[in-house]
Amino acid sequence: MRRRSEAGFLEEGKLLFFALAVSLLGTAALLVLSKTFSPEEISLNELSFDDVGKLVSVQGAVSKISFRNGNVFITLCSRDCLNAVVFSNLAKNMKGIDLERIRTGQFIRFAGALREYNGELEIVAAGTDSVEILR
Repeated sequence: MRRRSEAGFLEEGKLLFFALAVSLLGTAALLVLSKTFSPEEISLNELSFDDVGKLVSVQGAVSKISFRNGNVFITLCSRDCLNAVVFSNLAKNMKGIDLERIRTGQFIRFAGALREYNGELEIVAAGTDSVEILR
């Protein structure tokens, strides 16, 4: 009887060690992946067509904002300008921000996927936390 309980304890110890090791490896993998998918901070003036497809974060002054069919279109400017889009499925669920309160002249941070649209660069919101009013 005693041998079975010792063997059972040994097996439980191995199982506990295995579970701990897998948990630590999973946590490490999540940390690496979260850095991989974080938007790259980049200046509006430094963006190029070579950056198309990247997840980027830019800052700029709002020079124009419009709303059509639930979609939000923002023109951000520094020296250069860039169109930014929040599609309706995200616009209605934005975290901590009411997009209708954004005004021209405000500085915002916008994170999203950079793409080419009609021969121009455009950034499309990547999530419900893609827009932040800076001032």
